Amino acid sequence: MTRYWITLLLVFFLALLAYWYHPAAAIPVGDPLLRVPALLVTVVMLSLFVERAVEVVLSSLRSGGADRLDLALANTPTGTDAYLALVRERADYRAHSRLIAQQLALGLGLMIALVGIRILAGLVQDVPEGWQNRLFHMLDILLTGSVIAGGSDAANKLTKAYSQVMNNLANKKAAS
Repeated sequence: MTRYWITLLLVFFLALLAYWYHPAAAIPVGDPLLRVPALLVTVVMLSLFVERAVEVVLSSLRSGGADRLDLALANTPTGTDAYLALVRERADYRAHSRLIAQQLALGLGLMIALVGIRILAGLVQDVPEGWQNRLFHMLDILLTGSVIAGGSDAANKLTKAYSQVMNNLANKKAAS
């Protein structure tokens, strides 16, 4: 349970940091309709980089333990209590590895968003000053960090959805 609190504290701390300091976003210039594809491709690429970085870190931290459990499973007769205990231990080990990967990815995604690569800021131009501006930046950082942490598949789905919407708009415009 403590591992979940660490993640929640990290998110809360970074959200407060974003709210109080509302760091500027790196917003691409140009036509908003052309900015969105570039922004989405950037998010997909960053998601790929984060996935790879997490994979390297996790591999160096956890692969030895996984290998030992796999070897023990291979050398234990199936159907025995010892085998079932090892299967449960291996499942717990994998679950813990996934939790570590998610926490690392979320931390990296939030840091990337803090330095300025953000989704909402690239879409919305005029945000009122004051608390709304601070809240906007905080939510933008949390959303972008979470999307990046979700992996390239999730970010790729966003890109495909945007492409589909733009194709539908183009088809409607051409038909009229």
